[in-house]
Amino acid sequence: MREVCDEVVARLQETSRLGGVEVRVEGEASACAHPQRVRQVLFNLVKNAAEAAGAGGRVEVRIAPRAEGGASVAVSDSGPGVKLEDRPRLFEPFFTTKSSGTGLGLAVSQAIAHAHNGRIEADTGPLGGARFTLQLPPAGEGA
Repeated sequence: MREVCDEVVARLQETSRLGGVEVRVEGEASACAHPQRVRQVLFNLVKNAAEAAGAGGRVEVRIAPRAEGGASVAVSDSGPGVKLEDRPRLFEPFFTTKSSGTGLGLAVSQAIAHAHNGRIEADTGPLGGARFTLQLPPAGEGA
């Protein structure tokens, strides 16, 4: 997972999509997952976090093994967070809190997580903004 996370951050930096946001990746873990699909999910989560944090903000990507096996990847930002009333709709197609965008990124990301017998959860993170955590199962339980 660390290799995929580092690659996603590097790609976002190369394309200037991080917009002056500091991104730090920590930890390591393994999970059974299709690398390109997981890359797509993490690309979306890190890009969203950077947009929420804004110029001068921070994003943390924390990778950890899960107690039951597999991996957890938590993407936290220093942005304003997600309103409690919006949380139930975050993964609905076409729902967005942004002024631009289709509202499909999180819906597609959650569908990819489910296809791997995983999930994405949203809450408040350690930087004060949103935290989206991708949970993936151990080898033999994924897609």
